[in-house]
Amino acid sequence: MSRTSKGARLVWREESRKQDGTLRSRAGWFIRDGATFISACGSTGERERADKRLAQYIIEKYRPVRGRGRDPTTVPIADAVSVYLTDVACGHAKPKETASRMAAVLNWFGDMMIGDVDGKTCRDYGKAHGDGAAARRQLEDLRAALNHYHREGYVTSTPPILLPPKSAPRDRWLT
Repeated sequence: MSRTSKGARLVWREESRKQDGTLRSRAGWFIRDGATFISACGSTGERERADKRLAQYIIEKYRPVRGRGRDPTTVPIADAVSVYLTDVACGHAKPKETASRMAAVLNWFGDMMIGDVDGKTCRDYGKAHGDGAAARRQLEDLRAALNHYHREGYVTSTPPILLPPKSAPRDRWLT
């Protein structure tokens, strides 16, 4: 029976030399993922930079499950957001702005399942973010992500997303 993988992790590799004394590889922090080694950074004092590179590598490596007809109480919101950013948001006029709004949504809803979202969590989100136009827009993006995930057939249903009331329009006049 084979061993269980330890997953991606940081390792320090010492400098290695060939038999004739020439340098084969420099010392440094490497990301080890199975038998693969990827350079994270090259000096001992840069552990924080290596940690950030490892986090970025793990995020890039993650692929959400795209199984059909799953129960919404077992699917993380992060999966729906990831699929939305991959499939839809890249076609938006400003995909980086969509991604930053989704990052704010994931800071609040990131560890929740789709079935856990209800009116109370949406109202709490709105209050925590000032009940303004920004909170409304972020919840609209969340609703779009969940609806896209449902339309693609990955979940059987989506919860209703309650939005904060629209703010009053600006009243500006040229004089």
